[in-house]
Amino acid sequence: MARKNYLAILILLAFNTLTLVSQDLRKYYENVFISEKFIFQNEFDSAFVYYNKANHVRNLFLQDAYNAALTSVKIGEYTHANLYIKKMIQKGISYKYFKKDTNFINLVKSKYWDEDVFNDVKPLFNVNLHNFLLNLLEKDQDCRKSNIDEKIRIDVDIAIGRIIDSLFATYGYLSEELIGVFPKDNEHFPIGWSPLDMILIHQVKLFNSKYKDFFEKSVLDGSMENKVLAMHSTNFLNDSNYIFKCFYLGNCDVLKIGKHYFTCGEDLEILVNKNRLRIFMPPLSHSIKSVQLKLLYSDFKIGYKPAEYENSDESKIEKKIEETKKDYKIIELQTH
Repeated sequence: MARKNYLAILILLAFNTLTLVSQDLRKYYENVFISEKFIFQNEFDSAFVYYNKANHVRNLFLQDAYNAALTSVKIGEYTHANLYIKKMIQKGISYKYFKKDTNFINLVKSKYWDEDVFNDVKPLFNVNLHNFLLNLLEKDQDCRKSNIDEKIRIDVDIAIGRIIDSLFATYGYLSEELIGVFPKDNEHFPIGWSPLDMILIHQVKLFNSKYKDFFEKSVLDGSMENKVLAMHSTNFLNDSNYIFKCFYLGNCDVLKIGKHYFTCGEDLEILVNKNRLRIFMPPLSHSIKSVQLKLLYSDFKIGYKPAEYENSDESKIEKKIEETKKDYKIIELQTH
């Protein structure tokens, strides 16, 4: 009986700890959300304030750190910009990237730019684990590049899955702080999905619902970014609790068909916003504004461009438009 009570106490303590962490994470995402809203309005002084608030809750996720650094540069807060650049260097970005990024030219030309200081900033992630994932991704990709029998490919995926499960059992979710980020080289910023995400995409497709609870817990404890869960959820089995996006196309909330832009219909928008609230994601309306920002071109790394339905047959495009109108709504977006 005493042992059962002890276990119950441990579970309760773990739940309470996660609840406290979740409350802090909500503040993090709320502050980032407010920062982005100010960026939409070109109010960079206010965006700067809220990025600083978010940074006091949690070490900024990579794209948030970039946006915080750029906001700092735009208002001449070069000391803070350097602080955020150092945080990105600690995750695996080279200071040389910022010398190539014209958004940072005023900082690079200022007296505050000191390459000796940046050279002394050491990566804080586990380099061995970082390299291990790169090697594991090669195995994941090799069985897809060549004409390997599907059964052999599945056997490879199952073997990789055992390794990933072992890593999760040892480390929990593999956060940016733990494994770093994966730029192509010293002069680039990471684009697309990380090696871990590429591996997990195939794992989730093979075992559709296997990671649902683990991923959500990882968002709530701060190790996994919420938009990463939203992306992976598009490969879960149909589950209305895990619909965070309008379309099953990665991070797609807006789909372009012909000259029209589509997003969630009214009922789907209500469901999507309800689910997003649970993992601290901003509402769909915010995502659409970020898409608009991308279409008009923005220096900031916020949101995604619309996905596009492509077909050389105009009749098929028209048919797709009519089909999509049944469940989705057309929105107006500026392109210039």
